[in-house]
Amino acid sequence: MPNADILLHAYQLMITAKKMADIYEANRQICKYVHSTSRGHEAIQIATGMQLLPCDFVSPYYRDDSLLLAIAFSPNVSIKLKIGDINSN
Repeated sequence: MPNADILLHAYQLMITAKKMADIYEANRQICKYVHSTSRGHEAIQIATGMQLLPCDFVSPYYRDDSLLLAIAFSPNVSIKLKIGDINSN
């Protein structure tokens, strides 16, 4: 079984992913793009992301919020990647 620190980190990532999904859903009517969240897939995406090494390759798609969080992308960067606006401030 993973140690308590790993489990706590995974739980914190799941909470962050849930908060991101809630924000997307609450603002769906004003979004300029279609976005579906990783809701329902958080645990497997976070578990996968936590197993990846720096030398591993991953090709996430638009529903992989939790995976991006697990590989240390901030929520802000994750959102910018989705809308193709990574170079803005």
